[in-house]
Amino acid sequence: MTDKPTVREIAALTARLRDLTRPGAVADDAARAEFLADKEALLARIATNEEEQERAEQLAIWHIDDTTTETGDYREPT
Repeated sequence: MTDKPTVREIAALTARLRDLTRPGAVADDAARAEFLADKEALLARIATNEEEQERAEQLAIWHIDDTTTETGDYREPT
């Protein structure tokens, strides 16, 4: 098993997200794809068992297409 992400790693990923989404930012598809791959890898490192892994995958889906309104409300992205 890999080590849990550090606060520094999470902060760096969050900073990258801010850079990609700031008003006027021009991010190419490769930069977005690299960010999403790094985010997925970080989430996988957080999950320690199957239930946590499923939750991490659900959080990733919600981040990509937030179609939920309540905690526990799950809908497949359209």
